[in-house]
Amino acid sequence: MADIVDHANNFAEDFVDDGVKAVRDMVPEERPELDEDVECSCGTTIDPRRARLGYVCCIDCQSYMEKSNKQYNRRGSRNYDDLD
Repeated sequence: MADIVDHANNFAEDFVDDGVKAVRDMVPEERPELDEDVECSCGTTIDPRRARLGYVCCIDCQSYMEKSNKQYNRRGSRNYDDLD
């Protein structure tokens, strides 16, 4: 029979797996070709050095995306102080 520690370990493992999957879903599957200019979805040209690192968003769009993803703290409650 499983005890409370086993249940806690299963919960922690599922929690970590969900977090890893969420981060992997954010990473683009294909990197852009570097022979031509890479543009962000907003139309801004991305610096080739930045594109080589795998970034497909300009700095402003990346900052906005990270800030909007940060609106939830670890307990899952909404944190409105971080948003503009």
